[in-house]
Amino acid sequence: IEPLLDLGYRASTLVKGLSAARKPWPENIDEWGHYQHAADGNPVAQDFVVGPPRHYQWVAGPEYLRAHDTDSSVSMAVTAGGRMFYFVDEAPSSTPGQHDLPDKWFLAARDAFNGVLLWKIPVEDWGWRAWKHTWFLARPGDIPLNIQMRLVAVGDRVYVTLGYRAPISELDAATGEVLRIYPQTAGAREILYHEGTLIASVPAASGALPARVMAVDASTGETLWISEKDYRGTDQDYIRWSESRGGVTPPVLQPALNPATDGKIVAVIDFDTVAAIDFASGKELWRTPIPDEEKGMWLGSLITVDGVVVVGLPQQLLGLDATSGKILWRKPKAPIGHLWYEWKDQFVIDGLVWTWNAELDTWDYVRNGAKGRTKLPTHVVAYDLHTGELKRSVPTGPIFLTYHHHRCYRNKATPKYILASRRGSEFIDLSGEGPHTVDNWVRGTCHFGMLLANGLQYAPPHPCRCYVLEKLGGFNALAPARDLGPMLAPDDPARLVRGPAFGDADGPAASADDWPTYRYDGLHSGAAPGTVPVEQAVRWKTELNTKLTAPTVVGDRVYVGLPERNTLAALDRTDGKIVWTYTTGSRIDSPPTYAKGKLVFGSADGFVYCLRARDGALVWRFQAAPQQRQIGAYGKLESAWPVHGSVLVVDGTVYFAAGRSSHLDGGIDVFALSLEDGSLKHHRNLNGPFYDSENIEANLGLPEGYLADILQADGDAIIMRGYRMDRTLSEVAPAKTSTLGAKGGFLDDTYFQRYFWYVDQVNNHARLAVVSPKIAWMVRMFDKISALDPKHYFTPGQGYTLFAVDRATRKNLWTLKVPVRVRAMATVGDRLVTAGPPDVLDPEDPLGAFEGRKGGLLDVFEAQTGKRLAGYKLHSPPVFNGIAAAHGELIVCHEDGSITCRGAK
Repeated sequence: IEPLLDLGYRASTLVKGLSAARKPWPENIDEWGHYQHAADGNPVAQDFVVGPPRHYQWVAGPEYLRAHDTDSSVSMAVTAGGRMFYFVDEAPSSTPGQHDLPDKWFLAARDAFNGVLLWKIPVEDWGWRAWKHTWFLARPGDIPLNIQMRLVAVGDRVYVTLGYRAPISELDAATGEVLRIYPQTAGAREILYHEGTLIASVPAASGALPARVMAVDASTGETLWISEKDYRGTDQDYIRWSESRGGVTPPVLQPALNPATDGKIVAVIDFDTVAAIDFASGKELWRTPIPDEEKGMWLGSLITVDGVVVVGLPQQLLGLDATSGKILWRKPKAPIGHLWYEWKDQFVIDGLVWTWNAELDTWDYVRNGAKGRTKLPTHVVAYDLHTGELKRSVPTGPIFLTYHHHRCYRNKATPKYILASRRGSEFIDLSGEGPHTVDNWVRGTCHFGMLLANGLQYAPPHPCRCYVLEKLGGFNALAPARDLGPMLAPDDPARLVRGPAFGDADGPAASADDWPTYRYDGLHSGAAPGTVPVEQAVRWKTELNTKLTAPTVVGDRVYVGLPERNTLAALDRTDGKIVWTYTTGSRIDSPPTYAKGKLVFGSADGFVYCLRARDGALVWRFQAAPQQRQIGAYGKLESAWPVHGSVLVVDGTVYFAAGRSSHLDGGIDVFALSLEDGSLKHHRNLNGPFYDSENIEANLGLPEGYLADILQADGDAIIMRGYRMDRTLSEVAPAKTSTLGAKGGFLDDTYFQRYFWYVDQVNNHARLAVVSPKIAWMVRMFDKISALDPKHYFTPGQGYTLFAVDRATRKNLWTLKVPVRVRAMATVGDRLVTAGPPDVLDPEDPLGAFEGRKGGLLDVFEAQTGKRLAGYKLHSPPVFNGIAAAHGELIVCHEDGSITCRGAK
């Protein structure tokens, strides 16, 4: 390890005889261990690396929050010691409601720099059932008010309540092991940690709403003191229980004290008063009633820093002397309106208190023919922390000239930027020199928001449908702009490698009885002209014991990807035995495409492979990624420019996209290669668009960017998630109707309520669709998308709607309720085949059907009439789109890692 020590690494001994070199922690990045960064309540990371996002660092699941109209399924997150900790509900998407399907909460830990899951432990007594009587929660307001202050990370320790009414536990940050429980903190509502001391608000008495403040020695568990007085805190926040489509009876809210400490005092809210408790003894030092707050203070900001307590409220901003409680200064604030959390946005940076100006502007606009009006700040201003004197004023320009509401969470800051979330991410340059950036395509999780730490912007999942063409899904860690070094030009000959089968791979074209690509054809219609037996039996079953993709079937071969093994497998269609395998450098997420004796597919390693179909020998390999750079992606290493497994082959040309987002890592590269030899025919780079305060007049109606997807052929058009190109990859105008599309992409298997499949641009709220020239078949979970409605939810066991639509008249031909959550669907001649887990709710195993423990159901219908002809039980549900119909047989890839062939009895 000596060469590393010369570079500044530090030596450490792991075990006797084994040493390690550890990279020193950079001085220019910071952690974020409390809800508001640290125990002082100041939401500012001393991080000088974070900036507007331009590169992926890592991405993980879940892809979306479970639902828009309920409590956030990621309820908080902190990071320390190079690890990320957060609460997450992993129950199925779009299923919250007033029924018996439970949540599935965990406290999870990931590596903060590569996203690898380190551990997760189940958490009972958490979620809406623990703290209120209703599943419904309109977007405004944090419920409970103090929920984000129950998780703290410091070094190699985590302090957390592992249940809504649980005491504080101390966990080993590396393993999740519970090291200590502090029983005297039972029912703890808020947690701070400062230099070895835990500060907690706990119930004043069993079941009581008022709270007391307690100090505990974190290392010994000894109670140091408990306050003599009870504190009422506040339950005033921007919360609405009556919405446009109905309301619910408001629950009793547990008040929040919103504590903050600088190690000398602990400041808390006591209804209309700010009180200070001595950090060493627990005795109350002073109480300051806040002027004009006789009806109770709102839950705003409370910051203790450099001898001053900063109090932020909807109508005013104050500075109190931390020693005496004397009001040092007082400034007006102006409520902006719907969902702006501006009264909580105070950031103390280098002796200045930054916030939005109180003199609001009014902007009238027209959107989609309708007039609207909004209020907005025009500057971010800075007051002297000790005197309140105005020191700085930075214009925000046009970035807040927009519609709708601010995102439903508080903003964060660093010494260089305020990260606002009016629409997504707006980095406001506090120097006043650079432009403020507008990135509508990345936003945080409801009620919590995003984190700025470790030189990265962390954006947990969202439940939103805005900016569907460009907005990132998943749990994202994003890095600022940096020099990535040399990039290969699209036509660089170094990209193409010829294999031993080059020039010797010709074969027959696929027949109409084959299933040569994902969902049968280039349109991904799922509609084949062959036959499928009504009376079926399993002919063979092969257990591969790993996650599978959907299959493709050509001749006597079945081809399937094994994503977790980075492998493509070919099986004999007659007996299911493996004929050959081919392993790449990363995940293969969807099946290959067959064309004229060749199999072509992409891999998350950033390459496209062409194999000889009969034996898996390499014909050619093309490096689609411009360089060999890897990121963490869903627990594995992948290229920053992955390629989906299923590529598009049209008339001897291979089309595919490499990349993830047009906004990151130089964008998405779309290629057209020769099937025969892999040579480059056409190339198009989709990069941006990038917006800032200097190149927009308003953040309204701005053209969106792009997300990569499996490419699709519709007539002469090549389509990527709605973006249309011709066969030379030149952009063409959007069609008035697109035959088939999927808002979340063709591989999105989440059933997320707000992203749907569509046929002919018609919004039928489909979860899956199959289309023929005359008829479209769809399945849906919800008959309508009715947001902000407490009565609108899906109840497991009520069935899903399967229906057929005449494409010419757009009228339903037939409609059925089916007791299956359809995950695979195809039409084969005059038959419709559906398959998925049963729609049952077993009281002994309520999540069993969703998690594959209740097997599956496969049904055959008359496609024209919807008449059910036969039904069969499956030992395991199919993977998403995991059926292929070929040569009178059905090939089914199952969630348990097995493949079955079903033929006529």
